[in-house]
Amino acid sequence: MRRISVAQERFEAAQGETITVTVRAVNTPHEVTFSDLTVAQWTDVSDPPPEEVKRFVMPSSRDSFAITYKFPPASHQEFDARYVITLEGRDGTSDGPNPVLPITNPVTLLYEFRLESVGAGVPVMGSTRGLRGAPPVTPSAPEPEWGGAVSARSAPPKKGAAKKKAGAKKKAAAKKKAQAPAPKQAKKRAAAKAGRPAARKAVAKKQAAPVKKAAPKKRTAPKKNSPARRKQAGKRK
Repeated sequence: MRRISVAQERFEAAQGETITVTVRAVNTPHEVTFSDLTVAQWTDVSDPPPEEVKRFVMPSSRDSFAITYKFPPASHQEFDARYVITLEGRDGTSDGPNPVLPITNPVTLLYEFRLESVGAGVPVMGSTRGLRGAPPVTPSAPEPEWGGAVSARSAPPKKGAAKKKAGAKKKAAAKKKAQAPAPKQAKKRAAAKAGRPAARKAVAKKQAAPVKKAAPKKRTAPKKNSPARRKQAGKRK
């Protein structure tokens, strides 16, 4: 048996290997609930207090179970209240003891086992599940071979998130561009604004200047043999 994930309770074991699970309560009442195994059956070895021991034989396929750890209300908890879990396989292989702290109440953890594979890599030692202040470990890629949902900590970002963000930026830029005046209009506005004082001065100067009266027209004598001249001659007779 060996651990294959730090972020999640995932293990490998050989077919027919006996797995022993030991849970011990420390500074808290023992209130632990084991779920049924997906494939195999539990064998009870001992009952609490102060610890609970169960065993199962690894089947020819994957198997899993959940453990629910209950704690007293926060106002009645002791400072160092915790559970300690240890998993043991054949040939002295083990994982733990690993503490489970009351980060939530109750704490439910899922333990998954798959068949041992050859050349799968170096075993991962220890667990950070349930540890206060432990840094989250995010795998480089999800593990699809388990067939389950990827956890929220290891889930890749949604494909549409980047496009949505880029579209929002593009809309904001277009709106800003539409609100800004065109270069030609901006120049005309600036020129008109700059010419307003000069135009006002010219109008005021024109209004203040005295109005010149038009000179009277000179009367000219009518031409010789013109109708006006003949008229004048008739009047004289």
